[in-house]
Amino acid sequence: MTSSKKMILKQLNSPVKCGKRTFIDKTASFIGNVEIGDGCYIGAYTIIGQPSNYEIERAQKKSKKITARSNKTTLGNNVLIQPNVIISGNVKIGNNICIDPFTTIGGHTRIGDDTKIVYRSQIYENVKIDSNCVIGGFLCDHSKVGNHVSMMGSLLHDYPDGWNDDDDLSDKSPVIEDSVIVGYNSLVIGKVRIRSCTYIAAGAIVDRDTPGNCIVKSVNNCINKDDWTGKLKDGKFFRDCGKNEKN
Repeated sequence: MTSSKKMILKQLNSPVKCGKRTFIDKTASFIGNVEIGDGCYIGAYTIIGQPSNYEIERAQKKSKKITARSNKTTLGNNVLIQPNVIISGNVKIGNNICIDPFTTIGGHTRIGDDTKIVYRSQIYENVKIDSNCVIGGFLCDHSKVGNHVSMMGSLLHDYPDGWNDDDDLSDKSPVIEDSVIVGYNSLVIGKVRIRSCTYIAAGAIVDRDTPGNCIVKSVNNCINKDDWTGKLKDGKFFRDCGKNEKN
């Protein structure tokens, strides 16, 4: 084993600062600087502070350890992490969060309070999720999700020129505003803004902005809720949407 690998491995199971009434399974691993709040549960075979490929390769080349500064990860109070979850470094997770098994969360991601991350979710780097959300599916780098969002589809880059090495994706990712439903197996693609009170039906494809107060089905078929002939326009989502916006 090379010296660089030895130095990297020394960072595994590093000291963890945690609050009261917090349970950590003996098989969980921690890398870098990890802080955990009160009343948390960290399930079996969870990894917190996982460095990115770039950080590992840089440490190997320079025969240096992965510094705590580059891997600080914080969890708030009452965070429940089920087994086999991987959370990268520089992630900040709020209070009252539940993360289901086999979820991955990329570096520099922020997750607000009172949010549930559903089984096998894939959240990539520099993602921002606000409060009171239910998150499933796939969220690409730099995507943004507002408050009171149910996200069960995929947020994707469009890659109009095919696959390339362009890493600057900060202005090319979907933005989901407050009070939005992104249905199961739906796709939101590219630099689009899904405005508040938009309901994207299961399996729909969206690659353009939505005006809000609408239902989207099929491919970019956006229908104002008042023109919708079904019961959905009078359902709980649109009734609560206005209340959430006022709050």
